[in-house]
Amino acid sequence: MVDLKIVNGIVMDPAQGTESVRDLYVHGGCIVEPGGNTEAMRVIDAAGCYVTPGFIDTHIHLFARGSEFGAQADLICLPAGVTTAVDAGSAGIFTVGNLVNGPVRQCATTIKVLLHPSNNGVQGHPHEEPQDPAYYRYEKVARLFEKFPRDLVGLKIRFHDHVPRDSGLLALENAAATADKLAREGYRCILDVHFGDLAEGLFLEDILSRMRPGDVMAHLYRGGRSLTIDENGRLRGAMFEARARGVCFETACSRPYFSLKVLKAAVRENFYPDIISTDLTRRTMYWRPAFSMAHKMTAYLAAGMPLQEVVAAVTSRPAAIFGLEAEAGSLRTGRPADIAVFKVENRPYRIDDLYGESMAAEKMVVPMATIKNGAIAFQQITLGW
Repeated sequence: MVDLKIVNGIVMDPAQGTESVRDLYVHGGCIVEPGGNTEAMRVIDAAGCYVTPGFIDTHIHLFARGSEFGAQADLICLPAGVTTAVDAGSAGIFTVGNLVNGPVRQCATTIKVLLHPSNNGVQGHPHEEPQDPAYYRYEKVARLFEKFPRDLVGLKIRFHDHVPRDSGLLALENAAATADKLAREGYRCILDVHFGDLAEGLFLEDILSRMRPGDVMAHLYRGGRSLTIDENGRLRGAMFEARARGVCFETACSRPYFSLKVLKAAVRENFYPDIISTDLTRRTMYWRPAFSMAHKMTAYLAAGMPLQEVVAAVTSRPAAIFGLEAEAGSLRTGRPADIAVFKVENRPYRIDDLYGESMAAEKMVVPMATIKNGAIAFQQITLGW
């Protein structure tokens, strides 16, 4: 007898390229093949639902009580189908231990960490972290990767209009050199690069040309003084060149970083994200236009992204890019039983941004249940069991 059986669902696993109506079995916290005994202590009838790997949100702020932005991980993630998350630079050199020994160790949601190389990380408004790279402590980064090898996955670097051109590029170059050194020592360290409006004389091409294959550019569809589209509403050539070199693009589409004008321009040129992520914080969770991972998946479905691609962008692709394939992003036998169950309902819905644009959606992603390490962490009362 197994612990849990999910029956009648459409089991979709982009990591294996499979999609079929079948039963899924869970025992001892892992996905299993039941052998001859298919009885279960608990059964979820997922008829009419998709059953996928638990979602991975690679850009979110979860340093609760350690940052102005920090949300409670299990409150914001599990009800939306997210079982693994990456905190995006909320902690720095002197505070990452508190993040790891606090939320990372205490929450049911698996939390990985992008380390900010400043002392305290991204703490709050109006100046979230020191902008002068002279205050970045790269010499201490290696020691922290040695101390927290299971938890740290990369470095977070941010560009804003108040970051001078030379200082910003120096910070990025130093981060890349540090990441390369860590790679030689056997650690995986990606760079996650945030950009807002850039300082005078600094251009998107300057940043992308310094990013390495496997690095991630955040806020793909940001609004305001947009840098990803030109004056003719076309995507800049540097975006295509960077993707061809292996640079990855994630949405990180919280309130100011989600522009339907930019999204529609990108869709016209078939430039979809590698990763769908939310950039949710304590302030933006359950507020439009950010709201939740399910809301963002709904938006990209409405924009024309096929469901299989949407699911891949929140499961297998982020797992591969962030080096999490052994523990997340797949329903392979023997893997941890992190599972999302959701419906795609025919329900008229309107997607808004902060810039006065809107988009009609005909289908909505509705989370129905979340399984974390084999245990039901969230379930709608209307889901049969």
